[in-house]
Amino acid sequence: MAADIRTQADLDSENAILGFLKERYPNFNYITEESDNIESDSDFTFIIDPLDGTNTFSVGIPNFSVSIGLIKNLEPVCGVVYNPISNFIVHAQTNEGTHVELEPTRVSNTTTLDKSTIGYSCGYHNYR
Repeated sequence: MAADIRTQADLDSENAILGFLKERYPNFNYITEESDNIESDSDFTFIIDPLDGTNTFSVGIPNFSVSIGLIKNLEPVCGVVYNPISNFIVHAQTNEGTHVELEPTRVSNTTTLDKSTIGYSCGYHNYR
C-alpha cells in the first residue's frame, strides 16, 4: 500500500508499550499494529496503535497519538488516547464515561445533520 508506512518511532513506541504492559499483565492477549499478535487463554485483550497518525508524524506534523484499548471477551473495558507533543489525554472506561484530561465530557445533544460536524477518515486500501 502506497501510504501505509512504518517508522522507527512506531516500532520503538510499540516495544515500550508492550514491555510495560506485558510486565504487569503477562497473560493477556495483545493485538498490535506493528508486530505479531500475542495470544493466550485470557479473557482480556489489549489493542495497541503505538503511533496513530504515522503519516502526519513522518512529515513533521505534531498531530498523532498513542491509542490503547482493553477489551474483555470482545466487550470494551477502557481506552486511552495520548498525544505526547501536547501532553493531551482522553480516556474512557465502561460505566465511568469519557474524560478529557481529568474533566468528564459527553457527546453533543445535537440531533440534526445540518447543525452537526462530521469527521471522516479514508483508509489506505483502494477498493475498485
